[in-house]
Amino acid sequence: MGTKLKLFHGSLGLAAAQRRFILRALAVGAACSGLALTYGATEHAAAKRIATQTFAVHAARGVSAKWLRRSEQAIEKQSLTVRAHWHTPLVDFGRDGWPIYVRRARDSGKPGWHDVRDGRPYAVVATRTWALPAGIFDHEVLEMLVDPYLRRFVRGKLAEICDRVVGHRYTAGNGAVLVDWVYPSYFRDVKAGPWDYLRLLTGGAR
Repeated sequence: MGTKLKLFHGSLGLAAAQRRFILRALAVGAACSGLALTYGATEHAAAKRIATQTFAVHAARGVSAKWLRRSEQAIEKQSLTVRAHWHTPLVDFGRDGWPIYVRRARDSGKPGWHDVRDGRPYAVVATRTWALPAGIFDHEVLEMLVDPYLRRFVRGKLAEICDRVVGHRYTAGNGAVLVDWVYPSYFRDVKAGPWDYLRLLTGGAR
């Protein structure tokens, strides 16, 4: 299974990858209001168990590896904020996990979708150039993270958190294009916002 637990300690004996993960969390933690997991000083010895979901990207020849890596790094950070609102695992990209197939498309068909095959979630992202289509990669990852089996409903509505704000995008610090996504409050029709990450919506679902 792709879901796993990572254990982080406050000692100096951490593996390099784990140290980078903690530094990344510290860098963006201030923006994650409501995040249940917090990091204290380096001498803090309490272990933190953080659930992560691994995604395995299978890219067709000709798709830019540099472009993919930028998107992966930005989405890993973004998943901290998504977790604060949807209580989802953090995103990790590796060799094993839920597959995302990035393929070259010869037509102008659907740019991306996610589904379940033989009990395993997967996504397809189609591109007509060497670069990823703006935000589509992020769109599919976030929706798989929140509703991987297409059966999560909030007040009778399928929790497709990016479909509700299609076209709302922003650029991460490393140049990757990320997408807007809605909070649970959008589906619950809470009277006072915000209802989405970019705070562009003026109301919840009707």
